Amino acid sequence: MLVNKKGGNSVEITNTSSNPVNTTSTDGSALDLIGHNLVFGRIPNFASNFIAMDNSIVGTTEQTILQGGVVASNQVSLPASLRTMSIASSSANDTIAGTGAQKVFIFGLDAEYNSVASLVEMNGQTEVDTGVQFFRVSDCLIQQSGSSNKNEGIIYVSDDTDTFTSGVPQNRIYDLIDVGHGLSKSGVYTVPNGKRVAFKIAGINSDATSSKPLTIRVYRQDVNFSNNTEVLISTFYVAESRFNSYAYIRAFDAGDEIRVTAQTGTGTVSLALYLHIALQDVDDTF
Repeated sequence: MLVNKKGGNSVEITNTSSNPVNTTSTDGSALDLIGHNLVFGRIPNFASNFIAMDNSIVGTTEQTILQGGVVASNQVSLPASLRTMSIASSSANDTIAGTGAQKVFIFGLDAEYNSVASLVEMNGQTEVDTGVQFFRVSDCLIQQSGSSNKNEGIIYVSDDTDTFTSGVPQNRIYDLIDVGHGLSKSGVYTVPNGKRVAFKIAGINSDATSSKPLTIRVYRQDVNFSNNTEVLISTFYVAESRFNSYAYIRAFDAGDEIRVTAQTGTGTVSLALYLHIALQDVDDTF
């Protein structure tokens, strides 16, 4: 049996049976056989996860991939400790009785890197606490909306010690949902407890050109982006709009932080990037 677990911007399909692993394609086409078998749950003790990342305004300064082209000085952050999160919108219409986003799911990890979640009723530009503490925020997803069927403002997640002005946190951003997108798509991922992860870039959609190339970097880091302990793992250069299928990038252990950045040589470009993640069940836990 295949169990489909959906949350935030990812879909996880876990193998709960002993289905055989396919080693050949039926039509003779070139397939990513490892990824193919992962998606269909044919490899025991492995799960498949697709993560979407999006930035409509990639500029000449290296930035964490984040919706809305957030400037480098206010990039997405990682909490330094277990925190109660706060969520607000730049639009007063994103409220429980409004025309925009009414309820939002926040998914993440606790201090032991186990999964936690909170369903929050929006209150427009006034921040609302989650009631659940998070050590990492993984995804945000609109669970219910009003007549416009979308979030009408940018929905921000920070913690309950931050100051919000007109719905915008002034010091930190842990995640956000851009206007009308319905879910967050940031270049940040933390490996959950009980898992080991390998991933590849499964697809890139961009208006980069040979005269306006795009550089994508993958980092592994420890506690926070600002402590300068992260290590560059891989670099990719994109000079055209195309689909990319690279080899799987090294294994990451539970608690490892993965950050994906983008930067252009000149001007600005748009970017949508998709990671295919293979999660292996492991016995080692925190």
